[in-house]
Amino acid sequence: MVEVTSVPRRLSVATLVALCGTELSALAALVGPLVIGLQLRAYDVSSSLVVEARLSWAEGTGAAAAMVANPVFGWLSDRYRERTGSRAAWIVLGSVGGLGALWFAATASTLVGLVVAWCCAQAAYNATFAALYGTIADLVTPEDRARVSGWFAGSAMGALVLGSAFAALLVSGAAGDTAQETTAVLTIGAWCAVPISVASAWHIHRVVRAAGVPTRRPTADGRSAGHHSGPSTTAAFWWLWTQRLLAQTAYGFTTVYGVFVLIRRVGLERADAAFVVALTSATSAALAMMLAMVVARRAAERFGARTILGVGVGAILVANLLLAVTVSVPGYVAALLCAGCGLGLYASVDLAAALAVAPRGAEGRYLGVFNAARTLPQTLVPVLGPFVLATGSDALGRDRSQNYLMFFALGTVVAIAALALLGRLTLPGRDGRIVLSNAAESR
Repeated sequence: MVEVTSVPRRLSVATLVALCGTELSALAALVGPLVIGLQLRAYDVSSSLVVEARLSWAEGTGAAAAMVANPVFGWLSDRYRERTGSRAAWIVLGSVGGLGALWFAATASTLVGLVVAWCCAQAAYNATFAALYGTIADLVTPEDRARVSGWFAGSAMGALVLGSAFAALLVSGAAGDTAQETTAVLTIGAWCAVPISVASAWHIHRVVRAAGVPTRRPTADGRSAGHHSGPSTTAAFWWLWTQRLLAQTAYGFTTVYGVFVLIRRVGLERADAAFVVALTSATSAALAMMLAMVVARRAAERFGARTILGVGVGAILVANLLLAVTVSVPGYVAALLCAGCGLGLYASVDLAAALAVAPRGAEGRYLGVFNAARTLPQTLVPVLGPFVLATGSDALGRDRSQNYLMFFALGTVVAIAALALLGRLTLPGRDGRIVLSNAAESR
């Protein structure tokens, strides 16, 4: 057993930048493809399926790969840290693997090739996310959870801003004809993520080793020394995980078919629809980032984390209602802005709560599962989508062959289910309140 020195109560600015920079760059590498790239590629690959179904195959199977990869790589990073003291190697491996996979996705000529390449990309980047979440659990003290979670959620929203805005720039043609090609939309973010991940991993490795985070030797029964999981905290973790799954799923309904919604409901051309979706997504994410980093933490300390989670889910619910009835670009923009604000509020609080209840000694594994609740909706929504859209016809819009009214009504129902779980979200502590730090609990 390695002798443990005290971990700093607050992360240094450099370490916080390394953690947030890794999240921002790796997630931004996926945002461009998710927001625009895959929808454009769905038109290009050879297949007899309608474009919504093509996209569903790619996004659905890719998200399934991510869902499996995240806890698996979380477990592997736990084991790797137990032996070496650091998870940093997985951050670099995931980023490099993701770049290679996205390059193949950009050049695939068949739907099968696109699906396989996107699955590999999702699996690779989720190796990075799993190691990153585990590192946060290793380094962040309870007193610092709220601050770090707010900045980390802001970085995730910043990735949406960066990826969406860059996609809007590329598809508009402002960066030139070559950059306008789908290959650039899919891969430029991935190229940028590799050097950032290398620099961040080098810094994180040094900090973890200097902080004296212990390496654990497996005992005879295969469990790490110091591992324990209280039943109350484990139950709290799974209730929080379930609500995160529902909230992220409800948000997924608002974003997955953005280009197609504007084409069928409003009648925009493909390039115009792609530009509107990318620009609106960037603006929405910018609002979410400001809420996550500036407003949500203070509001949670004043009104309670449960209240902020509820307001966030409520905003996502309103967004689905707006999309169910809108047939105009302003209506679409208003709905996406509402959804982004809701996600920013929700994401700024839920990670802090997860850090409080993840069983000690298995943080990488549990936080990997927690992060899977962010990726699983990318499977659920695209898989359900074609079936729901094929149910009857839309009562609104120019092209009514796909029932988007029913689709967004289902998203509304999912958001209502997420709201219904608020009463279950309790953590051990005074009065069973959700708390973001030990300091908050003692007040």
